[in-house]
Amino acid sequence: MSLLIIFISCFSCNNSEMERSTQTTDTTNNSNVVKTKASNFNCDSLDDSRLLKVAAEFTPTKIELSESLEDSASALITGVQPACFEKMKSTKLVIATLLGKLYLSHLKCCNQGYDLRSMKKGAATIIINRFERMAGYEGKKMEMLNSGRIVDFIQEDLSLRTNTDLQNILKAITKESNRINSTKL
Repeated sequence: MSLLIIFISCFSCNNSEMERSTQTTDTTNNSNVVKTKASNFNCDSLDDSRLLKVAAEFTPTKIELSESLEDSASALITGVQPACFEKMKSTKLVIATLLGKLYLSHLKCCNQGYDLRSMKKGAATIIINRFERMAGYEGKKMEMLNSGRIVDFIQEDLSLRTNTDLQNILKAITKESNRINSTKL
């Protein structure tokens, strides 16, 4: 007797906006054959506003990025296909906002930045890998990738440094840095 089981794995942005892959497993006489169809997902159908909302509402609660992201934010980020995440217009702004807020929280709680590379877990891996590519750190041997590197990244990019929300984050970072430096004297 032949048993045909179809597994459909999909992530829904708007209740079926995206189909990631379809797997068919045919189990006959203890043999398994797995075939994967190419994804029919259209990156253009993804709405940047959902990721922008995640970034705007992000409030770090822990040193680790993955532990600070809410489950819904993590699910959204991990559900977006990497190729689509790369193509989205808001990717750079979303990553700069998330990492800028994370660095600010590091300064407020602990007076220092932390190694982003050690935080690669779940959705944080996607964010940090993309930041490394955008900032030119991918593949470079570095003792650590300090969360404070986001400041240089924002300041070096015209579209980011002129963004009002990021300007406010940078002002808050400067204020915290000044507080830290004044207590060291």
